[in-house]
Amino acid sequence: ETYILKAQVNIPKNLISKVEWSSKDGLSRPDSLVTKVDILQTTEYTVRVTDISGCTASARVLVIIADPEIYVPNAFSPYDLNGNNDVIMVFARSEGIKRINKFQIFNRWGEAMYEAVNFQPNDPNFGWNGMHKGKLMDPSVFVWWLEVEYINGKKKIYKGDVTLMR
Repeated sequence: ETYILKAQVNIPKNLISKVEWSSKDGLSRPDSLVTKVDILQTTEYTVRVTDISGCTASARVLVIIADPEIYVPNAFSPYDLNGNNDVIMVFARSEGIKRINKFQIFNRWGEAMYEAVNFQPNDPNFGWNGMHKGKLMDPSVFVWWLEVEYINGKKKIYKGDVTLMR
């Protein structure tokens, strides 16, 4: 994500002798009141402004990077084959996601019905169509879990259930 950080001052800019941002990594202009920053994780920035008389003031800002939203529907209907909700798949705002490492679906006895590995979200080719061993499963509730890997290296497990409807 790219953000603009702006330090606000209450003196004319021509009276400023020095601007210094901490956490310089990713800052486009660490010596300016306005700087762009590329952030991969939640980071606190401090700006220190010194005027021509040597007086210094500082301020802090915490930029919080939330995980992209992951969504797996809680019902799907592969029986009608109408092109809507025919597969259960992982949806997400994909910026910030490196990949889905694993997506698994199990029946109520713990038998694996489906597995997909190393794919991008929002791709129906990596969704379950309700088939197992060549046969469409009867309507039932199935459980799923998935592991997401974010571009900052963080991994997170999500889990839930889905109803296969007729």
